[in-house]
Amino acid sequence: MDIEKYEKKIFELQQLLEVTKALNSTLNFRKLVDAILFSFMAQARCTKAALYIGQEIEPDIITLQRNYMGFEIDPVIPIQLSCEIPALKTMMENDRCLTIDEFSNYLPHNSQTEPLISYLKKELELIIPLSINKKLVGIVLLGGRIDSFPITKHEIEFLGQIGLYSSIAIQNSLLFDMATMDMMTGLKVKHFLTKLIDESIKVGEHNFIIIMMDIDDFKSVNDTYGHQIGDETIIGVANIMKQAVRDNDVASRYGGEEFVVMLRETDLEAGIVVAERIRAAVENMKISSGKTTLSTTISLGVAEFDIDIDKNTHDIIGRADNSLYISKRNGKNQVTTA
Repeated sequence: MDIEKYEKKIFELQQLLEVTKALNSTLNFRKLVDAILFSFMAQARCTKAALYIGQEIEPDIITLQRNYMGFEIDPVIPIQLSCEIPALKTMMENDRCLTIDEFSNYLPHNSQTEPLISYLKKELELIIPLSINKKLVGIVLLGGRIDSFPITKHEIEFLGQIGLYSSIAIQNSLLFDMATMDMMTGLKVKHFLTKLIDESIKVGEHNFIIIMMDIDDFKSVNDTYGHQIGDETIIGVANIMKQAVRDNDVASRYGGEEFVVMLRETDLEAGIVVAERIRAAVENMKISSGKTTLSTTISLGVAEFDIDIDKNTHDIIGRADNSLYISKRNGKNQVTTA
């Protein structure tokens, strides 16, 4: 009996080691979310998983991540949850998982909440806290358990261990994001982008596009309306860029009013479409300054990686930059290709 117990313990430690390796294999936030969900689903033998993570701006709010699996969450379960919910406070203070029956006991029961509680009991099996030093980083929702028998106390404790390692991995990923992020715009910083382009060239990832863009007559905006309006203009352009790119692409603030986008696995034709979309959106953007409504434009240069010409980051950035300044010379508010 003791041998079986030790063998089971060794197996669990091996499983935990594999999970930890998977969680520490990436600092990319989206890939990390996938790794966390798959780890929990595999260990709990569940077909449904969702992850809510806290926000830096609103630390008392946890937000559903886009990569959730299996659940038809929206609009039945709110996209955001307050950490002031008694159930979440209990999980945070005691650092323990709750079954759905325990979780629902902490929710107010009335005509408004009964449909939600009914849905939760039908869909969920377990809610797992992700916390560090009694601070809630997020929660994992699990449901659709494959096994017909109830989840055991020992399994819940094991999933809690995965929760601890997941919390650390999330915190590391968020710290990495902060270190590589322009704090005003939320875009990546220049050195992150240039390093990524260099690495892509070295490993043979050659199918990518660089879009370089610059806000037209930005000095005039600053001089006429002040730096606050200038900052709002920069932030507005950055927000448009974020909406225009995919998760796998990189949007960066290259310096001042200059920006660069790297579109991965993209050809020139598709790159021009994205550049035109950004240009048009900026042209339609409105910024208010007192009773005055301002508009602005950007000039863009697009370069497709060419293995015969581009030996490093400097080469392809330089070609995109030259195209950008052709756009400037030809009247601004336009896209030019290298």
